[in-house]
Amino acid sequence: MAIIIVLIIVIIAIILGIFYFYQKNLKAIDQITSELDQLNQINFDSTIQQVSNMKLAGASLARFEQDCKQYQQIKRDLVPQLQTSLITASESNSSFKIWSAHKKLQQLQEQVAQCLQNLEQATVGLKSLFTSIQQNQVRLHELQGKVEKNQQFLVNSADKLGAVKVSLQAALNEINDNFDRIIILINNGDALAAQQALQKLTDDLKEYQDLLQSVEQRLQVDFQAQVAELQVANKKMRGAGIHFPDPQLSEVLVKLQPQLLDLNKSLVALDFEQFDKLEKQIAEQIDYLYERVAKEWRAKKKVQKNQLILNDFINHANHQNRFLRQRMERLSKQFALNEYDRQLVNSFEHKLQEINQQYQKQLKTIRNNVAVYSDVLHSFQQLNQQLQNIEQEQVKIDNSLNGLVEGEKVAQNSFNDLTMKLDQIKHRVTAMRLKGLPKSYLKSYQIAEANIKRVHTLINSNPLNVEELTKQVATTNEALNNLESLVEQLINDIVLTTQLLQYSNRYLETVPAMEKAIEQTQALFDQQFDYAKALATIEHALEQVEPGAVERIKQLYITDQETPV
Repeated sequence: MAIIIVLIIVIIAIILGIFYFYQKNLKAIDQITSELDQLNQINFDSTIQQVSNMKLAGASLARFEQDCKQYQQIKRDLVPQLQTSLITASESNSSFKIWSAHKKLQQLQEQVAQCLQNLEQATVGLKSLFTSIQQNQVRLHELQGKVEKNQQFLVNSADKLGAVKVSLQAALNEINDNFDRIIILINNGDALAAQQALQKLTDDLKEYQDLLQSVEQRLQVDFQAQVAELQVANKKMRGAGIHFPDPQLSEVLVKLQPQLLDLNKSLVALDFEQFDKLEKQIAEQIDYLYERVAKEWRAKKKVQKNQLILNDFINHANHQNRFLRQRMERLSKQFALNEYDRQLVNSFEHKLQEINQQYQKQLKTIRNNVAVYSDVLHSFQQLNQQLQNIEQEQVKIDNSLNGLVEGEKVAQNSFNDLTMKLDQIKHRVTAMRLKGLPKSYLKSYQIAEANIKRVHTLINSNPLNVEELTKQVATTNEALNNLESLVEQLINDIVLTTQLLQYSNRYLETVPAMEKAIEQTQALFDQQFDYAKALATIEHALEQVEPGAVERIKQLYITDQETPV
């Protein structure tokens, strides 16, 4: 049973396979039929006839014969053969010779595709050749018209072009010489060679138009007008008494002439790279000359504006210096002046003479019409800066002289304050009614007193040295501050020692060591007058007996001192 089923399945598969390939062959027959119809519809017989009537030669003739032969072979031989083979394959398929028909149809499909490709190549070549033959004459006339137009332009623009017309004419003649060869190619029927030659001629004409445009652009470059303008400006400036520093403007303009000739030669030679390089160099030089002209005109205006201002500045500086010298002479009878300031004022007198001489020298060049105003302006600016520096120093010296008078007043007031302060300190110590004073106090008091005497001596000296007096006042004030601090500490030690002694008396009978400490403290206080050591002795003894008592008593003392009366 299984074998029967397998056989049935195989038979069904074979039948289905035969039906599948039968349908596939039918589709292939339809496709090939359509493509053969397409081949039959392609007809270039009339074009071939037209080209055959034309005179051909060279590559054009060889190309025509090749394409024509291929066209005719396909149309007359291959297409009928393919049609016959298609009928045979179709009959085989109808007779259910499926596999044989399928193989033949595959071969036919490849052959028909190749025929279509070859026929397309042949027809394209024939069509291109025919078009080239038609267009070559048109393009020839167009190009001849363009050359004639360019020739007419050269004739009409001869004056404008100048010497470069010769180079342009030579380039155009070279293009024009190609027409004879192209006409020969066309007349001989070599259309393809003529087409290539016409294309090259078209490219050459385009390059020529670019060349002509480049020439026209560079013809706009004309430095002669600027050179002439600079020559006029140079003459006008000399008439106005304005001169240039070396190199002179006229010399530079003369040196420019060979460069201008080279510029023109490079254009005639159509050497645009060299032309552009020279143009840039010349333009930079001319721009620089214009800047020099403008610089000198501006300089003259600034000189005219600042001439009287500088003269007034010189006179003002001289007047101020004389005033300072006279004032210093007057004050030197009363004060000890700074020797450096005195020398500086004297040096200013010589410096101002030099400045005035330089100023007059520049004025002379102006009066004699030989001034280089940029140099004059530079000199004026330098002189003005020197005058400003002198003025600044004069102001400093004047302020210093003002400080002498003021310093004397301040020193006198300071002396009175210092004397009063020393008396107040002495009074505070005297008010303590001590049996004696420590050496440190006596020494500090003597130093402060000696400093005050020194201040008094300096105030009454003639001439008065204010600078030294000011320093001495500062030194004295420091000495008094030290003395005041020492006295403050001395009073604190005395008061605290007295309070601690009074408090320690409660332990006099109960603590034997306290009695000894009190005796030592009293000896230091009353006999040796070493109040600091006396305080340290009683502090130590009391702290041993009653810790914290010393600090408590000190705080009470400090609080009492801070409490306003």
